Amino acid sequence: QIELFDLHVSLQGRSANGRPSCEVVITGDLRKGLRNNLYVDWAMMGGGAALAAGGGAFALSSIVGSLAMAMIPGAGLGAIAAGGTMIWYRWLYRQALEKAIAELSDLLAAVERHLTRAQVFSFDDRKAFPTG
Repeated sequence: QIELFDLHVSLQGRSANGRPSCEVVITGDLRKGLRNNLYVDWAMMGGGAALAAGGGAFALSSIVGSLAMAMIPGAGLGAIAAGGTMIWYRWLYRQALEKAIAELSDLLAAVERHLTRAQVFSFDDRKAFPTG
């Protein structure tokens, strides 16, 4: 949903207490996906507003007496529907973004677990059996 197609991973070597370590930074450009999501949001807002305004005006025309007079409250219903659609879609986008961030954090944690396990269970026979 956020349309993030490319991730850039950069590795920066660090050294802490004489032990080598590595900093991993994952970045991605959200601008293209944000633009596409904005277009979808605008289309959904327009569609929801048109349906609410038309349906509301048609339903109110029997109460008010004419379709022209019912268009005024129908326009209000359309504005409410457009605002609600906008709020709902923004919430959906934020949820998708938070889920993507959580998945990337899980990815980094899995890599860290793998490297820690490899470091703990590795066996270097040069240190165990010195030849000199």
